Order: sequence, then C-alpha cells, then structure tokens
Amino acid sequence: MNRWLSMKLSLVTLLALPAMAGCALSSDVGATSEGATTDTQTLLDFVNDPSTDLALLDKTVKLDSRAATGIVAARAGADGIYPSSDDAPFANVAALDAVPYVGSATIAKLQAYALAHPAPASVTVEGVSFSGWQAQAVVWGVNHAAVSELDGFLDARAAKDLVLARPFASVAQTGPVSYVGPSALTALRGHAAAWWTASQKPACAESFVSTVTSELGNLLFMSESDRPFDVVSFPGAGTAAPTAASVLALVNAPSGSTALLRPTADYYAAFEADDAASAAVQATFAADLTDVVYVAVFAPEGSENQALVDVYLVGRTSCGDLVGLHSIAVET
Repeated sequence: MNRWLSMKLSLVTLLALPAMAGCALSSDVGATSEGATTDTQTLLDFVNDPSTDLALLDKTVKLDSRAATGIVAARAGADGIYPSSDDAPFANVAALDAVPYVGSATIAKLQAYALAHPAPASVTVEGVSFSGWQAQAVVWGVNHAAVSELDGFLDARAAKDLVLARPFASVAQTGPVSYVGPSALTALRGHAAAWWTASQKPACAESFVSTVTSELGNLLFMSESDRPFDVVSFPGAGTAAPTAASVLALVNAPSGSTALLRPTADYYAAFEADDAASAAVQATFAADLTDVVYVAVFAPEGSENQALVDVYLVGRTSCGDLVGLHSIAVET
C-alpha cells in the first residue's frame, strides 16, 4: 500500500472513531487553534505528552513495538531527549501517520486510548499557547521556584508578584498577576521542559527529612532561651546555591525583614542536649546536602519581635531542592 493511500485510510479511520465512541466528529464539536477537531487534539495532546513514553505505548496501548519506538524517537528530535530544546512534537495527524509502522490501525488504537485516558489539555493564556504538559510544568515551576530564579528571566516585579500570589492551580491563574503578560508567559513556557524534568525527579529530601526528624526530639538550639527545631523544605529551589537573599524570599518573612549569613559552624555549635543526636544531624547534612549555609532572618526594624531571630541551616539536595533546619534564637 502506498503512503498516500495509507494516509487517506488513516484519516477515514479518524472520522469513523467518534461514532464508535458514541459522539460525532463534526463542525459542532469545535475546532482548536490548529484547525483540528477536539477529539483529534486529544490524540495530539496524548502523543505529545512526555508521560506517554515507550513503555506506555508498547505495553499499555499495545502498539507494534516498532511504531511505539518510532513515535518516541520522532518527537524527541536529534538528541533523543524529550522534552528538550530540539523537540519535534506532532502538529497534526498526518505527521503522526508519517512515522514508519504507524498506519490506520495504530492511529485508531492511539485515538481510543487518548479518549479514554486524556492527557492534560492544551490551553492558551493571553495569546500564548501551552501544551497540556507545558501548562502543568509551568504551574509546578512557579509554585516552587525562588524569587531569584524567576528574576533571572522575568521582570523583577513579575517574579515577586508571582511568588506572593502562589500557589497556582492552573497556568491561567498566572495571567492576571501584575506584570505578567504575553512576554512573561512566553518566558515561563520556555522553562517548561526544565521544570517538567525537575518535577519528575524523586523527592531527594525525603531521606534527609526522615533521618533528621528522628533526632530532633533530643536537640535544642541554644540562645538566651533554648528552642526546638523544625525541618524546612523548598522543592525545586536548589537550582542555585542558597544565599541570604534567596532564603529570605523563600521563608516569606514579613516585609522589611533582613537576612545575614553566619558561619555554618556557629549553627552546629548551638546544638544542645545530646552529642549523639548532634553528630547524627551533622553527618546527615554532610552526606545528603551541598552548599550548606546558615542564614539569620531578622524582624523589621522597630518590630516588637526584634529580639527573635529565625535561624536556618539549609543546603541543596542532588535533585535541586533546598532542605534544612529552622529554629528561633533569642538575641537581645
């Protein structure tokens, strides 16, 4: 069978599928910005979603393994990584049908599975189009990124206002935020691939949190009034080494608060009550984290709580998170 006839049969199959599913694929369904019907867009959203990997296509959808491999390879581009900067997502059914070993039967299986298990839908915000996975990745990124990370590619006012307004449940909710317009949304979309990859990584902080938490009942932070510790975690905020400014932004301190770096050894020196617990906590910091810093956060000038200093010891996990300890020092 020649390629033209194969494509023709594939498109005929697509037209027939909604009838089998109990719905009509006609002009009243509505067209997407790409001119595809709603059901066809559901198919494209599915095959372009990074979660639709080789295992899913081969084992669950039960495609011919050659077709499954070809689909994954075609959309990944030359580097073989998806998502990345050279991706080639499928813009239409014809592009999908052009993959070797993909024909009408393959597309029928994909369409049926996509309708039954739809991937996140594409969305347009202020004229900027996001695929479903890009929208999810941007929501994750904006909810987790430090102000300093967002400030690296957004207007500083947009970065600050996004952090103040989070958490977001959808990318559409970021549109009304001050200083977030088409330019900022385009920049956020440009970070979707990195954020999607980061969001899929295992929670490296879990081991640290579990180990340290088990020791905290035996430790206090010594100052004029000894205080207990709690664990702090900032997923996705460890893309760069922490600084006094980045920690200050992450902890949502009151406006006018200031932060200062102190020697890390001074934090450990303030551990009180149990030498074994102190040694275990210090060993966990050394084994699990890098770029560990001691940051003291001071209340705004003139505050009645001026003597209460929030003290943080935080470092980076290998997955790009920030995690550590917090306590309160009384300093008069």
